Amino acid sequence: MASKSKRTEKSKTILPRGEYEAVLSGCVEKTSKAGNPMWVATWEVLIPSKLEYGQMRVDCFEAVKLTDYLLKNKPWKLEALCKAWGCIQELEKGEFSMYAHLEQHVTVIVEVEAPMGFEQGNKIAGYKAPPKEKL
Repeated sequence: MASKSKRTEKSKTILPRGEYEAVLSGCVEKTSKAGNPMWVATWEVLIPSKLEYGQMRVDCFEAVKLTDYLLKNKPWKLEALCKAWGCIQELEKGEFSMYAHLEQHVTVIVEVEAPMGFEQGNKIAGYKAPPKEKL
């Protein structure tokens, strides 16, 4: 598999398939089990919500954490993320650092999967630019 993502242990919420706003809340450079360099990205996927205090309603967001593994030797997903952020030239020049994009918004494409022998969960299938008002 070129890249994979999984639901973290802390998140019990399974999101329906769709597109969601997300914020990069953490990242680390690691080496995969196969010996390939990769970025491990932690996303806070923002789910619109409402809180009610008596007669007062407050719009807010709940955050569902998802982890994505972006392999540098199979860069299609990393390229999609960089295009969404407008930094594809950094990637092409070998100057891309995910650390520089902490707290940056993007639209994540979320899928539901249930791999054989595992519980149902979410994976990030791709990335798109966030709506203009979020930039």
